[in-house]
Amino acid sequence: MEELRSTEILDKEIREDARRKAEKILKEAEIDCREIGQKTEARFAEDEQQQKAEYGRRLEEYRYDRRAAVPLEKERRLIAFIDHAVQEALDSWFARAGTEKKLAALRALAERYAPLVPAGNLAAGYRGIPEKDVTALISDVFRSTASVREFSEAEAKQHGFSEGFLLRSEDGSVFCRVTCGELRDEILRNHREELAVRLFGADILTADRT
Repeated sequence: MEELRSTEILDKEIREDARRKAEKILKEAEIDCREIGQKTEARFAEDEQQQKAEYGRRLEEYRYDRRAAVPLEKERRLIAFIDHAVQEALDSWFARAGTEKKLAALRALAERYAPLVPAGNLAAGYRGIPEKDVTALISDVFRSTASVREFSEAEAKQHGFSEGFLLRSEDGSVFCRVTCGELRDEILRNHREELAVRLFGADILTADRT
């Protein structure tokens, strides 16, 4: 029982430490938003090696403390810890990014939809970004005019987003989600491992976890 309490305390301490350090790393990073959806490029500050060493030390302490646990459970907890840190770091970036960076990221996402959207009038509902920027983005990327209106908070929540816009063709044949949530999910789906390496170092993928 005492060992369980000690591991719970360590788990809590590790998660809090990961949150603080991931937030610090992303605060210092310069991220090319236009390529974030494709390459998820990140350039960390000069102390990157020091941060990796610190995370490595904490992970070794975590692994050592969990030696008595069932191997599969230990592996599950370690994966959950890493995944939580990656998602928290990404959420921190989106929370701190300004409108300009978010628009650049949304534009990159919209450009991938453009070949699928037919020419003609479009309808868009937006939330969390200026209407003029939504109108300009649609005009530039889709080469079409759009009927644009702002969703209420309740409407946006009903559609499952808080920042970005939903785009529909006039005939209803095409529907696109150009939202920060969609972009976040795509980054996690395609670049989760890459982000984990950025936070913890390449050893996290090959280290012995038994």
